[in-house]
Amino acid sequence: MNVRVIYPDANGVVNIILNDTPCGILKQSEEKFKLIYNLNDDDDFVVIISIKNSGPVRINLVSYFPDEAKKRRREDV
Repeated sequence: MNVRVIYPDANGVVNIILNDTPCGILKQSEEKFKLIYNLNDDDDFVVIISIKNSGPVRINLVSYFPDEAKKRRREDV
């Protein structure tokens, strides 16, 4: 059975950032972070954000995409 997964649009990604807890956060650079959310058993949903701390803090959505969940799992756990 081939099950099609529907990925969120930009508004859905904002909703995920505001309401869900990431299962991983990686610092990409001084201002850029990779947030990893568990989408299902096989896939994660990756969100890249940029944070600017000039006056009011600004969070910019850089990119978002599905990724294989096994890439973040260690074999020795």
